[in-house]
Amino acid sequence: MSTDRESDDLSEAEAFHEFTIEEPLIDEPAEEPRQVNATSTELFLYTSHFLTAWNSRSFELGSVLFLSLMIPQTLLPASIYALCRAASVIAFSSRLGTAVDSISRLKVVRYSLCKSITKG
Repeated sequence: MSTDRESDDLSEAEAFHEFTIEEPLIDEPAEEPRQVNATSTELFLYTSHFLTAWNSRSFELGSVLFLSLMIPQTLLPASIYALCRAASVIAFSSRLGTAVDSISRLKVVRYSLCKSITKG
């Protein structure tokens, strides 16, 4: 049993459907894919990584130059320093990475920021 109200609702729905469908009058070519531009967040991330790497390499070079200027007769202290630095990275990087992975990353970032601020 169909009532007049149901048929009115159906005709309104059909009328609404007719108004909402937009068919193109001509066949338009598909849009070409747009090139993806780096967002500001990506730009900041890449800039931060570049500056951090630059700082690290500059410190490594500067420390070796400083040691070689302090003791100009030999490069032994600079070599020992570089060897100890590389050995400590090899020995402790796995343990440090495991510790960082087991703790909340936000806590690690806050801890490292607080330690770096108090040192400076």
